[in-house]
Amino acid sequence: MQEYQIPKIQSHVEVHLESGKVYKGSFYLSTNNPQFSGPQRLEDFFEQDKEFLPMHLDDDTFRFINKHHVTYLISDEKDRAHLENDLALSATLVDITFSDGSALSGEAFPDMPEGRRRASDFFNQTATFLPLYQGDQKLIINKASVLFFRETE
Repeated sequence: MQEYQIPKIQSHVEVHLESGKVYKGSFYLSTNNPQFSGPQRLEDFFEQDKEFLPMHLDDDTFRFINKHHVTYLISDEKDRAHLENDLALSATLVDITFSDGSALSGEAFPDMPEGRRRASDFFNQTATFLPLYQGDQKLIINKASVLFFRETE
């Protein structure tokens, strides 16, 4: 019997849950993104209809993570240069406070029409999982876990 495999890209992450627990491991992303040319991004993976997503933990076990309990992820994806250089997007600095009281700061790159690139436009878009950057480090935040945010300068 011939075995068929779909090509995947391993994306190593650190998942921060609402409970405060942190899990390190990998998600396997598609090499083709149906929304645009190129591979699937972590934020696209989390936007799919499935509530439980398979994660290969660093201890070599598998778990299905309920994405609604994720506060944010720290990713190994390196796509900031693409946003700045290829798409010519400008960063918007934001401070975020999550419902559990934790906070972080970072840069959002609103990929939206001219005149709609404010932090409020970024957070009010339909997507639930949004990319945020701390230098070259990419984070994916679950905006359902955000209590409030503010744009900084």
